[in-house]
Amino acid sequence: MLNVIIFSKDRAAQLDLLLRSFKSSLRESDSLKINVCYNFSNELFQKSYLQLSSQQENMNSVEFISDNLYGSFKQSLIKSLNINNKLTMFLVDDIVFKSEWSLNDNEIQFVKNNNEIIAHSLRLWNGIDHCYATNNPNSIPKFVKGCIWNWTAAAGDWNYPMSVDGNIYRTDFIFEKINQINFKNPNQLEAGLAAKVLS
Repeated sequence: MLNVIIFSKDRAAQLDLLLRSFKSSLRESDSLKINVCYNFSNELFQKSYLQLSSQQENMNSVEFISDNLYGSFKQSLIKSLNINNKLTMFLVDDIVFKSEWSLNDNEIQFVKNNNEIIAHSLRLWNGIDHCYATNNPNSIPKFVKGCIWNWTAAAGDWNYPMSVDGNIYRTDFIFEKINQINFKNPNQLEAGLAAKVLS
């Protein structure tokens, strides 16, 4: 159904909040496996991930995979992708879900059933008129069917479809792109995906 892949480094407490909010907001969360690709800069941070992963009440559907478990971050990510799941979403550990949602929502079905739609963004909505990354005004694009826009004609956040923090993609599309690029961490993954979709 859905691959859920979370990237985390040195932030087990934030990751805990993300996991709790994800499970309480997504109606189908009980049926999903969550893969956490994590990294740590010292033993104390590693210990915090081990402590979090041992909390059975919330972690029984979560698999913790260290960045280099399969030799590299790229290989760990590829191992986390079940190509039989139609959709794949990426999250980073400082996200918090605040609203209920479902995989049956129209916006997600549009991605699932239409090869011309690249992704569904869980972050963007028609009130986003300022780009955080550039600290500039962000024109809201014209929408089709209430939630579809031409990203190539947009600006700022609306012109950036390859985000790894809250986008849902078709697995066949994202799996192909991942295999075509080289990367060693989530930032390089996102940059590589962005460059690939523009080429």
